[in-house]
Amino acid sequence: MKTLLTTCCLSLALMAPAFATDAEAKRLFGEARKQWDGDPEIVTGMLEKAITEAESKPLRLNLTLILGQFHQGKTGDFDAAIALYQKVISDTVGEKAKAMRNFKAQALMNLGIVYYTRKHNLDEAVIKLTDSLEMSPTCRTADNLSQLLYRLGRDTKRSERSRTLQLEKALKIARISLELDKENADRASTPAR
Repeated sequence: MKTLLTTCCLSLALMAPAFATDAEAKRLFGEARKQWDGDPEIVTGMLEKAITEAESKPLRLNLTLILGQFHQGKTGDFDAAIALYQKVISDTVGEKAKAMRNFKAQALMNLGIVYYTRKHNLDEAVIKLTDSLEMSPTCRTADNLSQLLYRLGRDTKRSERSRTLQLEKALKIARISLELDKENADRASTPAR
């Protein structure tokens, strides 16, 4: 979780030129970071305020992702995390710029992980992780998807044909993960990076 937040924080610091009111959003984010291990309601309030203060769309999307990850990793409010990730996805519909597509891919990956690990909606997790992998391939997304497909392929409640297909897909995606890892010298593991 810390890696996920650090990745988004790093991309926040490297963001394109900000609007005048983005300075206040960044200040609020900095204050929220100082309170990270304190009262979750204070951090949540600061991040929500930072989102409303942000004029630039990339900053607003990044802060929305960070708040979703805060809920996912710190407060355990997975429904709030899901809603925030879905907001990022809806706010990036039709976007062609790579940065915007990466925000969407990150939200899809995070949704897939929540559906997989917390909501136990494995079919929805496969859809979200597959969409993320197609949009912005990373070894982390491929690895999560291959593990999930392997799990589905080992599920004795599924038909033999379904299990075989899932295992074949898992192997294919695992190979993609290995190739992505070889190609990725700086080991960027998340789409938003």
